[in-house]
Order: sequence, then structure tokens, then C-alpha cells
Amino acid sequence: MKSKAGAIALLVVCGALTIGAIVWSNRDKQDALEEAINQKTAASTQPVRCLVGSEKAGYFGDPRVVKVLTDNGLPVQIQKEGSREMVSRADLKQYDCAFPAGEPNAMALKGKQKVTEIFPVFFSPVVIASWTDLVKPLEAEGIVTKGGSTYYISGMRKLLDDIQANRRWKDLANNDKFAVSRAIFPSSTDPLKSNSGQMYLALASYVANGDRVISTSADVDKVLPLMNKLVADQGYMENSSAGPFEDYATMGMGKAPMVVSYESLFIAAALKNPAFTQNRVLLYPTPTVYTKHVLVPLSERGIALGKLLVSNPELRAIAVEYGFRTNDTAHFEKAVVTKMPFVPKEILDVADPPTFDMMEQLLKRIASSRN
Repeated sequence: MKSKAGAIALLVVCGALTIGAIVWSNRDKQDALEEAINQKTAASTQPVRCLVGSEKAGYFGDPRVVKVLTDNGLPVQIQKEGSREMVSRADLKQYDCAFPAGEPNAMALKGKQKVTEIFPVFFSPVVIASWTDLVKPLEAEGIVTKGGSTYYISGMRKLLDDIQANRRWKDLANNDKFAVSRAIFPSSTDPLKSNSGQMYLALASYVANGDRVISTSADVDKVLPLMNKLVADQGYMENSSAGPFEDYATMGMGKAPMVVSYESLFIAAALKNPAFTQNRVLLYPTPTVYTKHVLVPLSERGIALGKLLVSNPELRAIAVEYGFRTNDTAHFEKAVVTKMPFVPKEILDVADPPTFDMMEQLLKRIASSRN
């Protein structure tokens, strides 16, 4: 009997130990699961740190964009940075993504960081914002023509020739609104610090090089005198595209008769205030260049953000409100073109910008000429 009772007691003890082990094992698994959930929750509330060109700051600050990003576990903390400067930063490992303006800058970042996947989120053509009072003299000069409801700078070569010859507004025929002694040239941002200024030089250098992208040092030598003039004759230059456009929007034709800008800035202003288009006009260079806004991910969170920005319909729709074109061309046509017939649904005559290295060569030559 004692032996039997001992055996039963032993079985009871073993069973208890087994149950205890199972309980502890399950508790360990539960603790591990809870820890994983906590880590995932903590990660989803940590901001995605992103270097962003200033022209996109308003978009990322929009409360609707903030909500969509946060709801998807990807709240974004932006740090404004010049697109060219992003490429040369030595601390990119601290960030989840870089979001420059200009495909050459993005491709340089991709190569430098050995990134395999990039995300073209939206884009905007380079335009010249001007005034309806200047259309007649520009047409008489052979610089501007009208196609449908859109005004084009079809004589880009003629415009550059007039700049090189120091032609004045008062020299133009049919100019009864702005017969001033100011030289004819579009104002731009500083190309050494701003992508819109760089894209202006990309376009001008293409035309000056016989409608060919500059691709050799000899090409740079050929176009350099004109490029220096386009920069030097302006005097002080802003570092952000918002600066000259703000002058255009608030200070009138006397301060800003022609301003190199992004189409997106004009469209965004007109969507907010339809009266903005009164006496103002968009001039589309032919050819023009596109500024692509390409997100370059530097971490898994950066990849997730890039995928969300290109795929989420609400985020794309909000981008159009800021004047950007996206891969949803139908929505752009409905939201913009139907309200502003002067905005072309598509732009066919587009030149490629130089490579990053070739543009750097041109910019460094311009910088050395300043000294």
C-alpha cells in the first residue's frame, strides 16, 4: 500500500510540475508576444525622419496628410534641406528617407546609399509665371505663342538671345504697359542652393547647347558664359522657390515681371483663390524640364512611407491640391484642368536634365566665377 501511495504521490508531483512548466512556458510566450506587440506599437509611434525639400513642407504639414500618415503608423518628422545638399550629407544613416526635388539628386542619393528601390511620388514642370499685360510684347518679339488656352515660350532660343543682348522691356514692340528700362530676364532661385534654379539652368543649357543635354566638359565650356550671365545679372537670389514666387504673388509686375517657378506653386495659389489668375499667366517653355520629387528610402520605415505615398488615393488627391501632378492623371484633369483650361493635361515637349555629376561640374564652374 505504501508503495502504491508513493507512486500516486509521485505522479501527482510530476503532473503538478508538468502543469507548472506548461504554465510558465505559456507565460514566457505570452510575455514575448506582449513585448513584440509593445515594440511594434512603439515603432509605429516613432516618427519617420525624413530630409525634405522646402517646396514639400506645406504638404507634410497639412493636417489631413498628418492624420493619414499617423493612422498608418508612419508619422513623419521632416527636416527641410536643399536637394543638392542632401547628396553630400555624411549623416544620412540618422534618417529614414531623403525626399529631394530633381531626379538627378535622387539618383545620386540612390547610388551613394546603394538603395535598390526608390519612389517617384509626384512631379511638376518648370514654368515661367508672368502677366497678361506682357503677353502682347512677348508675342510680338517671337518669344510667346498660344496653343489652345495655353501660352508657350516657343521661342526659348529667342528669349536667351534677348538676355544675352541685354534687351530691355522698353525695346519691345506692342509694349504699352511695361515700357521700363529693366533688362528682360526671368528671375530664378540661386542654382547653387535651390533645385528650381538648377532646373532653369538645365533647361537653358539644353537650348544653348543646340537642344542637346550637356554631357561633356566641352559642352559646359560652350554654355558657361550664358549660364554665368543668367545668374550674375540677377543680383541677389533667393534660396527657395517660395521666395521669388511670393514676390510675384504679392509685389506685382514691377518686382517680378517673369519668374522661374514650379507649375505646382501657381496651381496651388489659384486653387485657393481663383482671383489669383486675374492678370497673371503661366508660360510653358518648349521644351521644358520636369522636376520629379523622388523619395529615397534609407530604412524599412522609409520604404513603407514611400509605398504609402504613391499608393494611397487620399494622399495623392491632397498632393494635387498643392499643385503637384501624380500618377493619377485622371484626378489631376478633373481637379485642375477643368477649372484652369490654361493648364495642359499633358506636356509633350520635355528635355531631360543633365546627370548629377555633369550639373555639379556646371555649378562648380559658376561658383568659381563668382569668386
